Amino acid sequence: MYQHGVVLIELLTRERSISLTRLDHENRSLATRFMLAMEEGRVMSIFYAMVVIKEGTMN
Repeated sequence: MYQHGVVLIELLTRERSISLTRLDHENRSLATRFMLAMEEGRVMSIFYAMVVIKEGTMN
């Protein structure tokens, strides 16, 4: 199930699961960044802007 969750997060953020270009070594993992954002209550901030905009306008 973990793999499916990572793929979903990749789609929502439009980022790869591991990034070697991020300067912060602790946050190179997309799964780690997602979990940290969840704990801090800012998960929507890591999603790709077009995903958030489209979701907000579907009502």
